Amino acid sequence: MFSCSKTSKMTSKIFELLIKDHPPIIKDLPGDKLVPISPLHLLSTQNETNTQFINNINTQTNSTKEENLSKFKNLVEFTRTSRILTDGFWSHSVPEISSDPKLVHINPLILESLGPKLLPDLAQQINNKLKSRHNNKDLESEINTLEKLFSGNVFPREYFPISYNYGGHQFGSWANQLGDGRAMTIFSLVTNSNSAFEVQLKGSGRTIFSRFGDGYALLSSSVREYIVAEHMAALGIPTTRSLTLLTTGGNVLRENEIFQGSKNQNLGNGAIVSRLASSWIRFGSFEYAYYNQKQGNGGELTRNLADFVIKHQYPHLEGSKTKYLELFTQIVDSTASLIAKWMAVGFCHGVMNTDNMSIIGITLDYGPFGFLNKYDTGWICNESDHSGRYAYNEQPKVGLWNLMRLGGVLYDIIADEYKNTHPNNENNENGVGKQVAEILNGYGKLYNKQYHCLMCKKMGVCEESNDYTKVYEELVYPFLEILEKYKMDYTISFRMLSKTIMILKKHIEEQKPNLDKIPNTEFDLETNKELNSWLSTIMDNIMTDSNLNHLGQQALSNYFSNVFYKYHISKAKNNQVGIFEYLDTVYSTLNKTNPQFVFRNWLSIDIFKGGEADTDTNILGHDDLDIDKFNELFSLLTTHVYTDAETLKEEYPNASRYAGPAPEWSINTKCSCTS
Repeated sequence: MFSCSKTSKMTSKIFELLIKDHPPIIKDLPGDKLVPISPLHLLSTQNETNTQFINNINTQTNSTKEENLSKFKNLVEFTRTSRILTDGFWSHSVPEISSDPKLVHINPLILESLGPKLLPDLAQQINNKLKSRHNNKDLESEINTLEKLFSGNVFPREYFPISYNYGGHQFGSWANQLGDGRAMTIFSLVTNSNSAFEVQLKGSGRTIFSRFGDGYALLSSSVREYIVAEHMAALGIPTTRSLTLLTTGGNVLRENEIFQGSKNQNLGNGAIVSRLASSWIRFGSFEYAYYNQKQGNGGELTRNLADFVIKHQYPHLEGSKTKYLELFTQIVDSTASLIAKWMAVGFCHGVMNTDNMSIIGITLDYGPFGFLNKYDTGWICNESDHSGRYAYNEQPKVGLWNLMRLGGVLYDIIADEYKNTHPNNENNENGVGKQVAEILNGYGKLYNKQYHCLMCKKMGVCEESNDYTKVYEELVYPFLEILEKYKMDYTISFRMLSKTIMILKKHIEEQKPNLDKIPNTEFDLETNKELNSWLSTIMDNIMTDSNLNHLGQQALSNYFSNVFYKYHISKAKNNQVGIFEYLDTVYSTLNKTNPQFVFRNWLSIDIFKGGEADTDTNILGHDDLDIDKFNELFSLLTTHVYTDAETLKEEYPNASRYAGPAPEWSINTKCSCTS
């Protein structure tokens, strides 16, 4: 059963410091009329906990006891029975009981922004204890409370879980109602900067939106989502965030997955991730509201949802006479910026359906994602994406396609707004269409500007430019051509650029120690034989671990000589900057822009004991998490994502291996939507 506790009764320092009496924000919008009150409300009306509620029932006559228990069980089951919700934005949910929840990790990084300094410190103490929890009893009460709370086995009084309702286009086709099939929003948190996060449990059981699913999540996929959300945040990419990861003590059946070491190879360990976002509203939320409204359900659903989003996410638009048009503009802009950041870091989402696109421009719902190994623009990370719709190089186009769907469902309220601001315009239809088209046309320009800027910085371009496209074509595009032609690793190739700069600086210091100002010194790359001779040494250094053939090495050598070094030394000349000072700045820019570590698929396999994929059987590795490797990988992908691996080897024994190229067996490893 469940327990219901008052906030003051929760024996968790972390919970007491986080909670500030904010129920889920979405409850401001209408919910499920068939279940207007959560079944868990029956528990909260009792004096203390569910135990007392059951005891009270047991003292009643048999007929009364059976009636009350039956009423409660029927209501709970109704919240777990799939049905269509036509006129509400959410429905009450009841987490299924986890038989033996065990906390794996609590994220100190997100706690830094959620409360006082002692929160991340306490979280780190808990994580240290979890590595050896069988050895001592310190913090046991804190951990046990967190396990009950973030498994959904207990809940704070009046904070009844809900699940979101939305639809979406999946692989280009309208899929009607989708909704949170295994996610439940349990409460809201307010950050130190007074912004709000809604906390969701993912993998906590069935909801009315589960359809044929069981509402559970595998430990393997939960680990991936938990780590990658924080990895993306460390990379500076807008994303949902992770709070806790725990195992449920139950097994999850997945017919298409195989787990080594399991008696039934289709059974994997169950897990729950608690994740945070300031909004869980998606493009598909607006789509579903619009299509239901068109069918005569719910009145002004689209307008109500738009007003809600503006109030909570874009409050600066309130009061504007063109607030809906401006809302669409901001969503277009944030989406273009987000996808540009994905592309620059080599991230492939894998399933960019409209129900997985956020209206606040964050990365949402990590499923079959991946990071590039070899630079292959047509790479498909999702095993289920047979047509390549969501391939790496298709992402910018799919982003626009999704925005066109969103623009279509916002069109009517934008048109009403246009009529009010253009009362004498007889051709309103053309005026509205032109406005929406202009916004969508701006997507490509904004994306290209952002992407070219990011890629130029990845090449060490330090100064601001009014024409990043020109620099991109001159400096970046030739490098990408070499990477793709000779199948070079994307992340490692960009990271090695800083090494080439330091080698260049070292040779200049050795050969010309007094060369402190370029403008007064003859240093012409095209005629300087010394620099050309240094290139062979430089190439030897950066190619030590490379499988490049002779033609590839020659192409790269020519690029460095004729493009990369030439560009940067000419910049030093033009800016009247000393060569050493300039190269130091370039080096710093490169190392702050190009990560040392990215979350390649094989890493999520390696942290499971005995983990190595069998490419013949699609075995994804043991379902037994190595907690030491998990903690090591989490730190490397977050706190140390830009730190040179060589400096970390003593503290993190796998640093060099995790920073290196993917093992051959893992190059073509893909994930599916099943998790």
